[in-house]
Amino acid sequence: MAGKTRAERSEYYEKNKERFKARAKLWREKNRSYLLAYAKEWKSKNRIWIRDQSRFKRLGITAEMYDAKLKEQGGVCGLCGLPFVDFDLGAPRADHDHATGAFRGVLHRHCNLGLGTFNDDIQLLEMAIAYLRKSKQEEIYVGLPTLRDSVQ
Repeated sequence: MAGKTRAERSEYYEKNKERFKARAKLWREKNRSYLLAYAKEWKSKNRIWIRDQSRFKRLGITAEMYDAKLKEQGGVCGLCGLPFVDFDLGAPRADHDHATGAFRGVLHRHCNLGLGTFNDDIQLLEMAIAYLRKSKQEEIYVGLPTLRDSVQ
């Protein structure tokens, strides 16, 4: 089809679309292992680009916005204040308000999941804090001698 205009090539494709699709499908079936290896290699070379594109598609956050927020936070988690070097807490995640979609900050994965588990509900989080404080108060009395101990 050398020398044909774009319109002529397009017309030819439209007339023979099913033939082209069948041929491409057959090629993909014959070269499945090559395609899988190629995709794996491409993904490993482009991890950062894929991550940034995914974050932008899901949350509307550019890499520049993310980096600026991380710098503003001093390179630490916006919730717990610990650095991101400890991956036991999970890799850094972009935190956003589920109601408005607004980007709030960069958190450890576990810190972000904690907020999400409580549905960003301040009242529920306050109840959880009260529960933890109450259980800490009860722990103080666990090791103390009881009246029964002193009688014996």
